Amino acid sequence: MSIPLRFSLVNDSEGWLCIKEVSGEVHTARPLQGARPGDTYTVLVEAQDADEPTRRTVVTLVIHFLKATSASAPTLPLVPTRHLCTPRKNHGVVVSGASEDTDLADGHSPYHFALGPNPTVQRDWRIQALNGSHAYLTLALHWVEPREYSVPVVVSHNNRMWQLLVRVIVCRCNVEGQCMRKVGRMKGMPTKLSAVGILVGTLLAIGIILILVFTHLTLARKKDLDQPVDSVPLKAAV
Repeated sequence: MSIPLRFSLVNDSEGWLCIKEVSGEVHTARPLQGARPGDTYTVLVEAQDADEPTRRTVVTLVIHFLKATSASAPTLPLVPTRHLCTPRKNHGVVVSGASEDTDLADGHSPYHFALGPNPTVQRDWRIQALNGSHAYLTLALHWVEPREYSVPVVVSHNNRMWQLLVRVIVCRCNVEGQCMRKVGRMKGMPTKLSAVGILVGTLLAIGIILILVFTHLTLARKKDLDQPVDSVPLKAAV
């Protein structure tokens, strides 16, 4: 006759694990954020007699973190580009946990989301669950430099883990929240240098025309002054 046991975790300091009370199966409760290849994580598993709680024993569970092989690591799908406003406004980007890989999208358990381990990413961004399959990615800072970002988001589902690269354009926005992106020079539109050249050429042409007009008027007036007085016909007396 088997003894009914109850299992529990004693010192899961990071809150990474969960255990089934009856079977003793240990699973990850959330992404193992911050763990690196070569690290170890030690927890104690306590087994207790369900009929006599004073009868118990403790075993040590050591988890070794290994570097994943490239063959088992899924590719990094890109989420379609969206934009966020800076200074920050009250909206963000919806991230889907579903993948084209049927093995990853299998099952009905919820998806768990976390930012990549990069300190800059964790400083500038925030992610929170929206429902069982989507999360909400927002800016953590009031202001970030306007440009395009690729934000790594770690997704875990059914004891598997993979990463998304969420492409987000951060830009200045108008009062309606629409992105005011800088418009490049249109084809055929003159550059600043050519515009200055056209302006200088126009002013130079106007100046030459004015010089010719004044020169012509000056020569005509001089010709009138040089004409003899007796050659000027007298007006007939009335």
